[in-house]
Amino acid sequence: MSARKDPVAQIITRLATVVALVVAISLPLGYMMVALENASQSLEFKARVKASALNGLIASTPDIWMFAENRIQGLISREPVPLETELVQVFDAQGRLILQSGKEPTAPVLARSYPLFDTDRVVGRIEVSASQLDRVYRSLVALLLGLLLGAMVFLVMRVLPLKALRRVTDSLFDEKERAETTLHSISDAVITIDAQGCFIQVNPAGLAMLEAEVLEQVAGHPVLELIVPEYRAAYAKLQKRVLAGESMQMQFELLGLKGGHRWLESHSVPMQRHGETLHLAVFRDITERKEAEDKIEELAFYDQLTGLPNRILLLDRLQQAMTASFRSGSYGALLFIDLDHFKTLNDTLGHDMGDLLLQQVAQRLTTCVRAEDTVARLGGDEFVVMLASLSMNETHAANQTEGVGEKILSVLNQTYQLKEVAYQNTPSIGATLFKGHQTEIDDLLKQADLAMYRAKGAGRNALRFFDPDMELEVMQRAILEKDLRTAIQERQFLLYYQAQMANGKLSGSEVLLRWQHPQRGMLPPSEFISLAEETGLILPLGHWVLEAACIQLALWAARPELAHLTVAVNVSAHQFRQPDFVNQVIAVLEHTGANPRRLKLELTESLLVSNVEEIIGKMFVLKAEGVGFSLDDFGTGYSSLSYLKRLPLDQLKIDKSFVRDVFSDINDGAIVQAIIALSQTLGLSVIAEGVETEEQCDFLARLGCLAYQGYLFNRPLPVVGFEEFALRV
Repeated sequence: MSARKDPVAQIITRLATVVALVVAISLPLGYMMVALENASQSLEFKARVKASALNGLIASTPDIWMFAENRIQGLISREPVPLETELVQVFDAQGRLILQSGKEPTAPVLARSYPLFDTDRVVGRIEVSASQLDRVYRSLVALLLGLLLGAMVFLVMRVLPLKALRRVTDSLFDEKERAETTLHSISDAVITIDAQGCFIQVNPAGLAMLEAEVLEQVAGHPVLELIVPEYRAAYAKLQKRVLAGESMQMQFELLGLKGGHRWLESHSVPMQRHGETLHLAVFRDITERKEAEDKIEELAFYDQLTGLPNRILLLDRLQQAMTASFRSGSYGALLFIDLDHFKTLNDTLGHDMGDLLLQQVAQRLTTCVRAEDTVARLGGDEFVVMLASLSMNETHAANQTEGVGEKILSVLNQTYQLKEVAYQNTPSIGATLFKGHQTEIDDLLKQADLAMYRAKGAGRNALRFFDPDMELEVMQRAILEKDLRTAIQERQFLLYYQAQMANGKLSGSEVLLRWQHPQRGMLPPSEFISLAEETGLILPLGHWVLEAACIQLALWAARPELAHLTVAVNVSAHQFRQPDFVNQVIAVLEHTGANPRRLKLELTESLLVSNVEEIIGKMFVLKAEGVGFSLDDFGTGYSSLSYLKRLPLDQLKIDKSFVRDVFSDINDGAIVQAIIALSQTLGLSVIAEGVETEEQCDFLARLGCLAYQGYLFNRPLPVVGFEEFALRV
């Protein structure tokens, strides 16, 4: 950078020059002035001393002093005047030279005089003069030193600061270039806006965002013109606050010169320039981020298959509806909708068809409600409709809800076109009302869910409202489940034994489970087995029953009179389908020492609904160990004869429902006869349960069934009672 063009450098140069000149002149000039002053004072002192001596002489011999040459010569030649370098002269009152001592000094000469007195009258003067040539030489040396020092000062004050200045200015210039390069290379828009809200400066990234080719296309134009209308008022407020000295942030949608839309995030600060407050803004394009946020929101709050609100958004809207209901006093309602036999559709036509059905159901549901209502999908084939702002009268609100429910039933009963397949489907709907915050949200959903299951229990394709009895039933069920878990841990169960007779003799028994409930007393299996199946508690419970039965078998094996008895144990389908069920049975037999040939596992026909090949394989493994199998409640399920002939069964058990009505219902008699004939054909034994009368026993015997179980012989007994019965028989 040229110093000529830099005013700061020019000022530094001038200042350094002045200071250097002052230093260069001050040293010799100061020295010369001090030296002359010292010389003047010295000469004046000498003149005064000599004048004092002559004044004494004049006082003693007036007028003679001018003629006493030798004496005066002696007086003026005394020290402190060195006569070889100085000249002393005596003049009378008229200025005539009377006497002098010393040599004529070399120019330049400095002289000082002092008057001579006779009493109070001046009668002459004495003058002392000396050469100042040596002082001139010394002054020249001082001048040279001053010039040298001035040059050094000039160097220090100009050269070094200029170098530092150049470094600073070069650094600032580099920073400016880097800033300009950064400004032109960053992806954010950097925009300067005047107090009127018009563009002043825009970097290239900003021009691209504004869809402008050059600055002239936007310079002087209001920023608000390029902001979508719904954000203009907010941005105008932002500009005012920035010009008032605040730093502000805002997100808004920009409309480019070519019509493109993009989302921007603005960071705005005030900036001073030439006494004017400007608005400096950095715009960042957040279009992709906004799209991602919208997508995240959609994923978080909306079902991806149907586009309906999901559970999270439903709960939020339900909370708002309950708050609004509290303020207005109006009722709202929830309708829980479950599609009947949806799993069958997925299993038969495929999940893609199931998805099509769900999408069409969602579309139909939205046509059944108002804009302020909500249709949501909870998952699977479950939908929820929330009705807001119903009547303030409960009965009227229930009628309104029923009307919507009936409309939904009608709409969802219409035929669906799933690609080329015309498909018919029905819903089951449970409804419940709410008002304010009287009921918790989770409880509302449970109430609607319970009502929906009541609709399914009523034959499906129906609408049912929640009533408190449903809730009481659920609460009792929850209590029972808790008690059941405790009972398994504390071994509150007992095994009862019911005799199985064959050819008039006791052949064995079936173990029947009893629960010794601490509060409710002895409970039969009908009170808790279905709950155990649903909750999975049947697994530990069934294992305990099997183990307890095998322990009893091992005890009877040690008693000759009871060693021949078999024990039949019921095994649930859920239990049998466990991957390690076979290993469990073998482990129990080994652990207890029970004879596997005395153990008979009773299976139900429901076990044969699925995975039949796996079931058959497990049965054959256990059969090889000596375990026997009986098919319980035969005739009440859906056994396939093709599977039946492949099963390694030992026995078919006629269900007691056929035995009970064998005389009153001709069909039951025919079924019993057919089962007996089938068992004989397959080479299986047959046993009838529920035999309570001699007539039933005789009838079965005539048909060829010689094995029985029922109250005719004995009721289920605890082990001690059964053993006593066995010994009596």
